[in-house]
Amino acid sequence: DVDSVVLRPQPGLPAAARAALGRAVATQAGGGWSVQLTVAHLPDLGPGRFYECWWAGPGNRPGHPVLISAGTFTVGRSGTVTVQMWTAANPDTFPDIQITAQTPASTGQHGQIILAGTNSN
Repeated sequence: DVDSVVLRPQPGLPAAARAALGRAVATQAGGGWSVQLTVAHLPDLGPGRFYECWWAGPGNRPGHPVLISAGTFTVGRSGTVTVQMWTAANPDTFPDIQITAQTPASTGQHGQIILAGTNSN
């Protein structure tokens, strides 16, 4: 079983992030899902900051998170990277993917959502 999700920039982003885009391809494997994530045109967040990939379930909202992380990553000056991640989140149960900008001090999903998409399978 393979699920593919296109990720688009979210409203209200700074100009540097408005051209961002991505694609996540999740493949079912023993014990979870292998996720190949490709992003482009993301701003380099600088030292100590990173992006995090979240799978969100129905009812996810501020103050009531329904989230499972698939991992973290950074981009260099090119703003483009392909990373391999792993998650227990079934894309049929957690259909929304969100990429947030994070800092090491944050816990949970506190960063701004930069990219998002929904699994339509």
